[in-house]
Amino acid sequence: MIFHRFSNGDTLERVEKAVIARFSGPRRVLSTAAHGGGVREDLTAAFNHDCKENGRKDTPLRAPTYSEHVAIIARELGLDPEHVCGLTTAASMENLALCEETYEDVTVTAAVTAGVDENGGRAGDPASWHEPPGGTINIMLFVSANLPAWTMVRALITATEAKTAALEELVVPSLYSSGLATGSGTDGVIVVSDRSSPRTLTFAGNHAKLGELIGRTVLRAVKEALYKETGLCPSRQYDVFTRLGRYGVTRAAALERGLTEERIGRIARAPELVTCAALYARALDELSWGLLTESDVAGACERLLRDAGMAARLDTSPEKPLLSRLAEMFLEGLASLK
Repeated sequence: MIFHRFSNGDTLERVEKAVIARFSGPRRVLSTAAHGGGVREDLTAAFNHDCKENGRKDTPLRAPTYSEHVAIIARELGLDPEHVCGLTTAASMENLALCEETYEDVTVTAAVTAGVDENGGRAGDPASWHEPPGGTINIMLFVSANLPAWTMVRALITATEAKTAALEELVVPSLYSSGLATGSGTDGVIVVSDRSSPRTLTFAGNHAKLGELIGRTVLRAVKEALYKETGLCPSRQYDVFTRLGRYGVTRAAALERGLTEERIGRIARAPELVTCAALYARALDELSWGLLTESDVAGACERLLRDAGMAARLDTSPEKPLLSRLAEMFLEGLASLK
C-alpha cells in the first residue's frame, strides 16, 4: 500500500512488515545498512523491516551473516538484493512517523521508527556485545535536491544530532550508565538525495537551511515515533522516579525505605517533587561531567530537598561515592514526607 508520494515520483509503501522507498530515477544513497550500505548510486529501493517473529524480538539470523540475512528479507519483499539497502528493527511499521519540511524549492522528509525502552544508551557506555543485528531508531531521510557524497555525510551527522536532541528533550535515560541516552546501540540511517534534481546543495550543517530542515524533521519524527511505539512523551517523563531512576532513586529503592505503593504513587507525580527531582538530576549530571564541584552540588541538593519539605542530611562517610550518597539522601527525604 502506497502511503506517500514524493514530487519526483518516488513512493513509500507498506509491504508486509516493511516500509519500502521505491525510486523512480537516479538517486545517491548513503546508509549505515549492512547490506547495500555506504554510498551507492545504483540502488532502486531502500527499506526498513520489522524483524519480530510471532512477537519475539530475539529472532535468529537466517544466514551466516547479517548482510546475507537482510538480502533474504529483500528477496522476500520482491526486491533485487543487488540494488537495495535495508535496515531492520523490532519497532512496528504501523508506528512509523512521517514528517516533512519545505523551504522554497527544497523538501526534506523523515520516515522514522523508534524505541529506546530496552536498549537506549549513551555514547561511550560499556558495551556488552560486538556486532548487534538490527536497529532501534531507524531514520530514512529524503532530500529533494542533488547532494554530493560529502554533503550527505554531513546530513547524516545533522540527522544524528537531531535524534540525540529529541532524546535529550525527553530526558531519556541510558540503560547502561547513569547518563542520558544519546541513541540506542543499534540505530540506522538511510539518506537519499535526488541526482536528477536541477537543484544542488553542498552544505547540510546547522548554519544552512538544509541543515535546519533536516534537524526539524528528524527531531519531530523521532519524538512522534517514540510516542507511537512506546508512549514515550513529556507526560510519561513527568515522574520523580523516571527523572532520578538512573541514579538509583527507583520505586524499588523507595519500597525498601518503607514507603508504601500508595505513597509512592502520590509522590511520583507531585508537581513540586517532580520539579525538585528534575533540578536534582541536573545537579548530579553536572557533577558527573565535572562542571560543578562536590561542595557546590552537596549544598545545592540539601537546599532543594529542604525547600521541597523533605529532611536533608548528607552522609559524610568517605567510603561511598558522593553520587551514591546524594541518591540516598533523596530517598531518605522522600521517606520523611508526611
